[in-house]
Amino acid sequence: MKKRILSLLLTLVMILGMIPATTLTAFAESRGEVYVGGVGMNDGDYLAVGATTTRTTKPSGGYAYYNNGTLTLNNYSYAGKGYQYDSEDGYYATVFADHALTLELVGTNSLKQTASLSKGIRVGDEGFRKLAIQGDGSLNVTSTQCGISVKGSIVVNGGTIISTATDGGMYKSIGIESIGIDVTIKGGNVTVAGDYGLWVPNGSCEIKGGTVTATGIDHAIEYSTGFTALEGMYIQASTTTDGELGEYVAANHDSYKKIVITPPEVYVGGVKMYDGDYLAVDATATQTTKPSGGYAYYKNGTLTINNYSYEGKG
Repeated sequence: MKKRILSLLLTLVMILGMIPATTLTAFAESRGEVYVGGVGMNDGDYLAVGATTTRTTKPSGGYAYYNNGTLTLNNYSYAGKGYQYDSEDGYYATVFADHALTLELVGTNSLKQTASLSKGIRVGDEGFRKLAIQGDGSLNVTSTQCGISVKGSIVVNGGTIISTATDGGMYKSIGIESIGIDVTIKGGNVTVAGDYGLWVPNGSCEIKGGTVTATGIDHAIEYSTGFTALEGMYIQASTTTDGELGEYVAANHDSYKKIVITPPEVYVGGVKMYDGDYLAVDATATQTTKPSGGYAYYKNGTLTINNYSYEGKG
């Protein structure tokens, strides 16, 4: 019996030795490619602004870079149809991935979808996926039917994101939609607009940090199982898209066309600080960039004191 087992093990080793290394690598790489501006990108690929083919070296100007499930947009811009991910219904996306994707924002980026009934960013098609957005940069997505669409869940950790849908055609236009699971915003500055600003038809919307501005001709934020904001955050709302903001009342949620959520401010040395603000030693006004010396920094309800000193009334 032992000889038989040993023989089987030796046979398995021989078979594995005959498989090309590239094939074994393909087995290990389960995340798959991502499409940016209609161009397929694999691990280690760069895509320069305006390019139709990838490269393995960093371009001198703006670019997209893909590696190990993370797509970095660095001063990248694109306008066009992008990739057709659904040939039956004719849907396109300027960025498409059918696997979990992390989007890292660096500098100023823009994506403009020109095809009708299509998406700016689409993650998930055959199965439920997750899109995470992070970084210190910005992204302006303009699309027809939906700005950012995920069949799965969305988590925003940082970045300045503007997602606007202009024409849903026979459907509703949606700034950001999460089909199937939840939307969680932990940081950054998120602005969405469409017939629905933020649409979560089968899940919940949770705001744990950052700033959110949702505007919808029909509804600002539409959810299924719940809508919550971190304790202490300010929620204001209006029953018109351009009306004066007033106190948010949960019972009136469905009537609101605009909802604005901001984190509470904090005072340091008598200076009011908002989310993302730095305050240098002896300064009387905040700034958005890190000072060279000591400073205070406020983000998502956490105040960081780094070699900061103050003496006075406050």
